[in-house]
Amino acid sequence: MKVETVLEVGTVNRVFRDCLLPTGAQKSTGKGAPYIIKKTDTNVFMYFDKQKIEANKKKILNMIQQLPREFLSGSGANFSGSNIDHRGLEWCNNESVQEQLVQLGYAIGVVRFIDPVYSWIERTDRETWRPSFVITTKK
Repeated sequence: MKVETVLEVGTVNRVFRDCLLPTGAQKSTGKGAPYIIKKTDTNVFMYFDKQKIEANKKKILNMIQQLPREFLSGSGANFSGSNIDHRGLEWCNNESVQEQLVQLGYAIGVVRFIDPVYSWIERTDRETWRPSFVITTKK
């Protein structure tokens, strides 16, 4: 596999921040794909700029494809395993950054969650529970 965008914390964070719509912009423009940040007692809704997601699609896909191969199988794998790459090396020890990568993959349509996204909001064990997901295609 030719690696064009290295899977690393700084790159994921930069792409994620670049793709977010400014606070309040989704209300005025009607654009954006929802992104949910789960907090202890509340959920914060943020939105991606669809044009920026499209502009960063190749980078996002390249980073997603560097996750372990278990995520490519039909049953997927648990989110907690997304801190290592396909070589078995830890690329991240920060769940917030792992979540950013997974949500970017979801925004470009290559990540499918095993549990419905909005079911997370209703869970009482959000502090310890982590979703499972599968990488659905090599777009």
